[in-house]
Amino acid sequence: MLRCYVLGAHQMRLEDLLIESSIRDEILMKEKVVIELWNVVSEFHADLAQPLPPDPCGFEPDSDEDDGLPLTEEEKVFHAKFIAESNAQLVVGLAREKTTDVNKFVRNAFLPIALARWIESEARAKGDKICEFDTFDHLAPISVNGYRLFASLTVEEVDLCCNRTLDENTKLIKGLYPRTAEAMKLPIVGHFDPLKCSVSPTTLAIRGFYPPKGQTALAELKRVWNVGRPYLKCRCQELGKGECKSNITSFDHVFRYILANPDYLFPAAPTLHAKMRAMRTFLKMTWRAPILASVVFSHMRGIMVNMAQAVVVNPATRQEKILGDEALMMRKFPRKMASLILPDRYIKSSSKRRLSPAKDARPAKRQCNTTLSYYVMPQHEEALGEE
Repeated sequence: MLRCYVLGAHQMRLEDLLIESSIRDEILMKEKVVIELWNVVSEFHADLAQPLPPDPCGFEPDSDEDDGLPLTEEEKVFHAKFIAESNAQLVVGLAREKTTDVNKFVRNAFLPIALARWIESEARAKGDKICEFDTFDHLAPISVNGYRLFASLTVEEVDLCCNRTLDENTKLIKGLYPRTAEAMKLPIVGHFDPLKCSVSPTTLAIRGFYPPKGQTALAELKRVWNVGRPYLKCRCQELGKGECKSNITSFDHVFRYILANPDYLFPAAPTLHAKMRAMRTFLKMTWRAPILASVVFSHMRGIMVNMAQAVVVNPATRQEKILGDEALMMRKFPRKMASLILPDRYIKSSSKRRLSPAKDARPAKRQCNTTLSYYVMPQHEEALGEE
């Protein structure tokens, strides 16, 4: 694996540059497909238009005779590199400007299909705070193998998490490790995220599969991608301190921040080696329950992303055909997730979408006679007033 990374480093760098310049617009256009499929009103996505293909006859600033003088080979290489970097910076600058203009709480971004390397680079630019992204749906760039390494998970535990995913079982896995809020020593998120609550300690919870009643279709669409996800929330309401409006943070986002900032948990450790050694012991003994829950959700998110990509490629796909794997679709979670992504109450069936207006036109119903149809107005007496 290390050899592949070393030999493919240059190609990965080029791919990262391309992803950096196009990932936002690409995700937005795919979100627009799902928005239209759900018949949801989203003002942010309504103004999006498919990008036009580049005009081959358009402006070409890298012409060899742009100023009437031919370029040497060295000048051509420099000029081509300069133009490529300028174009990439322009695209990135426009995307960031567009993101800044739209408040992150107003923007209706939801599709979590960005690559892990892009999330990693963006997280570093934001101080390792993934919760500051345009959408909260992005998963921290930690693979199942990463969780297994940090917490010394066994093969049996990883297989158990996979089976729990397919069985839609999101309950905390029992074992010889703590599962209560006090024993797990969960951090107060408000200490490193000023937008979160810092009044009370936090507890661990898991997102349910059923949305609250009265929720709008757009809110439900944004919520679909986090079902089964472990998160931390403050205990203000539980402790009688009132209801807190900013009390939820995904556990994987907190875990990613803690990994990048070990000083938060172990400020007294003398060296980085001592901090990371203490970190692994802490994750193995104290945070094993939420880490196993994160592994379960990682498997769930993989199925979600595959379904999302299938819907974007073919919006007319049906629930039972969304993955193209009949054996997998026999399991409980894939069936549930398919019904959440393609809900019958929002999406018309393919047969109804194909029904033409001519076939739907029905002959006019013959008007039936009623009692009033036979009523005859009495004639006015001409001799009115005569004796």
